[in-house]
Amino acid sequence: MNINSVCIVGGGSAGWMTAAYLSKHCPFLKITLIESDKTPIVGVGESTTMRFKAYVKAMEIKDEEFMPACDATYKTSIQFTNFRRKEGDPSFQYPFGWQDFSGMQHRDLKNNIWFLIKSLEIQDLKPHTYAEWYNPHVLLIKQNKFTVDNDQNIWGDAGVEGSTAYHFNTWKFGNWLKDKFCKKVEHKLGDVEGMITGDNNTIDHLKTTAGDIHADLYIDCTGFKSALINKFSKYVSFEQKLWVDRCIPARITYKDKDKELTTVTDNFGMPNGWVYNIPNWNSIGSGYVYSSKFTDSETALKEFKDHLQHDKGIDLDRVEFGKEINLRVGRHEQSWSGNVVSLGLAFGFIEPLESNGLETVINNLQALSQTLHMRQGYVSEKFINIYNKKCNFFFDNFSDFINLHYYLSERTDTEFWKKVTNTDFSHMSFGDELGEAFNEHAFRSINAIPNGTQYISAGMNVNPVDGEIYKASLKWQIDTDLKDLKEIIEYKEKQILDFNSYISQLSDSPYKYLKKTIYKNTHEKLVLDETYNQL
Repeated sequence: MNINSVCIVGGGSAGWMTAAYLSKHCPFLKITLIESDKTPIVGVGESTTMRFKAYVKAMEIKDEEFMPACDATYKTSIQFTNFRRKEGDPSFQYPFGWQDFSGMQHRDLKNNIWFLIKSLEIQDLKPHTYAEWYNPHVLLIKQNKFTVDNDQNIWGDAGVEGSTAYHFNTWKFGNWLKDKFCKKVEHKLGDVEGMITGDNNTIDHLKTTAGDIHADLYIDCTGFKSALINKFSKYVSFEQKLWVDRCIPARITYKDKDKELTTVTDNFGMPNGWVYNIPNWNSIGSGYVYSSKFTDSETALKEFKDHLQHDKGIDLDRVEFGKEINLRVGRHEQSWSGNVVSLGLAFGFIEPLESNGLETVINNLQALSQTLHMRQGYVSEKFINIYNKKCNFFFDNFSDFINLHYYLSERTDTEFWKKVTNTDFSHMSFGDELGEAFNEHAFRSINAIPNGTQYISAGMNVNPVDGEIYKASLKWQIDTDLKDLKEIIEYKEKQILDFNSYISQLSDSPYKYLKKTIYKNTHEKLVLDETYNQL
């Protein structure tokens, strides 16, 4: 298949991110994008991870360019509140950046030292302290401070650049990309009325209200409608292993911006799901992601309002609730079938936890760009199969990782939590050592948990290390090891004290830092964003 022209169907963040990326990295392509001016844009959250940072870097975008245009703020961690237990535990963090191994450079398996110390009961380490040990910049979150200064090494070897993602308005980002990178993209406003199919399971051309469109490759970015790919690839529902399927979105005006604008996406465990809290520049994006199998819309809205009032102390007159969104959880068997590729919600969706919607868009888009660029648009069936395997592997693994946040919880206070915490692990298909971390044979191994998952495991008080087995297997050197581990504890305790003292002297909150740097030439809005109705 020779691909010289591409038609992207659907705008929004997925459509314009695709148009911009292919314009930059596959300049040999003729690109057309058609979008309807009638279809509302779906957006459950506006929170990103470091994969989005990779997209920004690949596009050579500077913070001071796009952030003011998209209401963006910095994000340094994902925070989990009431996920392990209904109440009583401090929130735990899943931070960005590289782990800090200072004080334990001479040790093997450094990211599991905390687990070993806890298992050996040398120190009563609370679940939330894992992140403080390995990513000391989370201490900034506790005091709601921000700095780019790394003289004290609080950001570790990654620095602030390698430890920050963003909260932002995806709809505005799509429009900004359109204006910045897509001047050569043929932009059409219209609706697809039908598709004329050709040989070998392909589209010959599209019939649209803007005229017929011919292309070598058609990219479906039509959201949950999956207007093109539905005809070419079977949809596989994940509803038997992904339990949340509804979202009630909301937009909250700031009352005390200096306090409420933080660098974390807070995920708050609820009776039948969880609530996200995303501090953008002009307002806070929030939403109750819940399971319709365990409650109804009216009850869910009541739970959401009670949470905002009692858990967050937010007056409801500051809140505008949006239209409830039905989340179609699952994916198509193939992202690429014939000459149709599906990206974003058109391919599949897990749920908003861990910002995986944009994760999937970027993963699949980068794989598509690589496949097209490799031989200047020539793609064989073999490489289409490789592309599909990459997309499915990423999606399925991420789905299992998301489920881990529920499986490892100790909550049993509602029927929802009883169900999601009592699910069989055996169907998981992590494909790497992550799966081995939770089978009964590897569960007691010193090196069972890989990078990333340890934050969730530690926060849920799940320890894969068995201290007794460790002592028995290394009994000839256990005295030396215990002395060594105690020295690491002393080092980390002093390090945390020193960092807290340093942070207390910082003057900038995240809001103040952004105001002085990114937003120094802008005026703040005092009203809800007019694009909210498109959420």
